[in-house]
Formats: sequence, structure tokens, C-alpha cells
Amino acid sequence: MSDKELLELIKEEYKRIKPKGCWDFFKKRDKRIPCLQNLQKKFNKTYNEILIMSGISDEELNYVRRDKKQYLDKLNEIYESLGYMPSQSEFIKLGYTPKVLAKYFGSYANAAKKIKDDFENHKTPTKIKESKEQLLKMYIEYSNKIGKPASYNDLLKSNKIYDPSIFLIRFGSMSKLKEEAGFPPIITNKTTYTKEDIKIKLIDLYLKKNKKVTVKQINSQEDLPCLKTILTKFKKTSMTEVWQEIEDSIPLSEKKLS
Repeated sequence: MSDKELLELIKEEYKRIKPKGCWDFFKKRDKRIPCLQNLQKKFNKTYNEILIMSGISDEELNYVRRDKKQYLDKLNEIYESLGYMPSQSEFIKLGYTPKVLAKYFGSYANAAKKIKDDFENHKTPTKIKESKEQLLKMYIEYSNKIGKPASYNDLLKSNKIYDPSIFLIRFGSMSKLKEEAGFPPIITNKTTYTKEDIKIKLIDLYLKKNKKVTVKQINSQEDLPCLKTILTKFKKTSMTEVWQEIEDSIPLSEKKLS
């Protein structure tokens, strides 16, 4: 397909779909149209600039202009929904473009850093001078300091020790690292969760609290799986979407009584 034919198809699809925004367009588009990232690489333009190239007038564009603070608020909303700061590639997969953040903040990383102050501390150093034995000693000392075998998240959150990816590269896995450190093996939880199981538990939690609970509160529930499992089972990209489904499934009468 030539560039001209592609632009004509984009115009036809835009008028057919009448999208609410960028994400809506790419969700419903003719699959002959590449994803946003590839389109931007092909034409070296933003989504709206490509639409204008295709023949869509500026008046027809259906998008909301946001100021710097609103873009930052949106990124913060994504961060809180996921429970972690997504990488730039994950951000794109969620249907957003980091280009506008780079315009306001210099780069996606700069915007993320404003949301998560210790974001830069989680970046993997390019060179590690310590040997495998020294890294093992470092891990043992840090684990003793916090009073337990340090987990992946413990390493990720701390600015006193290397990013967990360094240890994974050297030791292969967190289990092997803990084993070499002499810590007792952790019995893996073999519990299998279905979407329906999780849904029932989330509804129960919602009714008890009479509101949506935070990711932190979900993580504290022993009978619920991790956030990643919940999102996978619901086929969603954020807890906001999961809670929407949960709320839609609760009768109004129960919400009032709760």
C-alpha cells in the first residue's frame, strides 16, 4: 500500500469510526493501518498531524488539548492504576504517546521522575564494578538489614542497593540468588485464580469498604493475587477499568445498602 493509499484509508476510517480519541481510533481501525508507533515512525509526525495529512480538517479533529499539569496528572493516574511506573514502551502499548510528554518535560523519563521521585534510582547502571561474590555479599548484608531475604520489590524500591535486574543478570533469578545467599527456599503459592474468583472477592471488598480500594490495599489482601494477575484475568490495562467492570456488576440496591 502506498503512502497515498494509506492516508486515504486513514481518512475513510476516521470518518467511519468518529473516534473519541486516539486510542478509540486504533482500537476500531481497519487492521491494514499500522499501529500508532509505526505510523509515527513512517511519517515522523504526531497522530493529529497524520490525520490532517490524510485530509481531516482541524475542525474535525476530536481531541482534547491539555496543559502541562493535565498531562502530568494523566501520567500519575496511570501510575496509580498500575501500581508502578510503566516503561516508555508499556506507556505506548497502553495507547498513549510519549511525544507530548517529551515536548513539555524533555523526555518521558523526566515526566515519570516528577511523579516518582526515586524513578532515576531504579535505572540500571551501565557498568557494575562488583564481582558476583561481592554482589552476593551486598545482597546478604542488605537482607539482614531489613530483616528478611530481600525481594525483587525490596531491591526496586531501595536506593541503597542495585536495581534487581543487576542481580537477575548475574544469578539468573531471585530464587537462585536467595539460594546462593543461604536463605531458606520459599514455597511457591500454587493457588490458581479464575476471573470469577477474583471478581467475587473484589465485589466483597468493594461492598465492605463502600468504595474502590487502592492498589496498596489490594496487595495487602492475602486471598487476592497480585495486580498483574488481576489485570491479566480481566484483560484490562489498569485497575480503573477493572473497578468499572466490578461496579457495573453490583446492583444499585446493594451499593446503597453497603
